[in-house]
Amino acid sequence: MISVIIPTYNEAGNIAPLLERIDSIIEEEYEALVIDDDSEDRTVEEARSTGLDSLKVIERQSRKGIGSAYKEGFSAAKGEIIVHLDADFSHPVEKIPELVDAINEGHDIAIGSRYVDNGKRKDPLYRRVQALVGVYLYVHLLGSPVQDITSGFRAYKREVALKLLENDLPDGFHFLPASLMSLDCDVVGVPIEFLPRRSGNSKYSLGDLLDNIVLLTFLLTEDMFQRLRKVG
Repeated sequence: MISVIIPTYNEAGNIAPLLERIDSIIEEEYEALVIDDDSEDRTVEEARSTGLDSLKVIERQSRKGIGSAYKEGFSAAKGEIIVHLDADFSHPVEKIPELVDAINEGHDIAIGSRYVDNGKRKDPLYRRVQALVGVYLYVHLLGSPVQDITSGFRAYKREVALKLLENDLPDGFHFLPASLMSLDCDVVGVPIEFLPRRSGNSKYSLGDLLDNIVLLTFLLTEDMFQRLRKVG
C-alpha cells in the first residue's frame, strides 16, 4: 500500500483536481491523507467533494506548519511506502510511480529533484534564486550529497519515515533539509520538472527563510565544532 500525504492551507482551487489526478495515476492500493491547517477557504469541502474512498482528511486547529503536517501524516499513514507532495501542482503527479519504483528497488528515500540531470524548474525567478542559494549552501558548505535537499516531493520506506518521528525536527519548511541531515540513509534523486503553482498563493514566507538561515547556521557551527574535535 502507498500513502500519499498532502499538507494544505487554503488550497481550494487545487485540491480536488489534484486528488483526482493522483487517483488516475496510482494503479495499486493507496490512501490519500490531506493534512489541513485550518484553511479559511473550502479546501476541506473540496477535498471531500471528490468522494474518493481512498481519502482521509485530518483537520487541524490553527496553522502548525508543513513539517508538522508531514509528521502527523507519517503517524497516520498505513502504507509501506509513504509519499508527500505539495497541493499546488508544482510537483508532477505522474512522477509518483517513479519515486515508488525507486523505493521498491531498495532506496530508503527518493526525492523529486530539480537539480539532477534532466531536472528542471519553471517557477518564478525569485523562488528559484531563494532555492538555489539554499541548495548551494547545504551542498557546498555542509557537503550534503543530496542536490535538492529542500524538495517537498519525496517517497520513503515506511521505517525511514517513522524513524524521523524519533528525532526532534522542526515544524516549518526547514523540516525538509533538517530531516535529511538527521539521517544516514540511501537517498536517490528522480528528475522532475518543477512548475508554477496552478492556483492560490505560495505559503513560503520571510519567516520560513529566516528559519532556514538559523538551521543552516546551527549546522555549520556544529560541523565546524566536530571538525575541530577531530583535529584536537
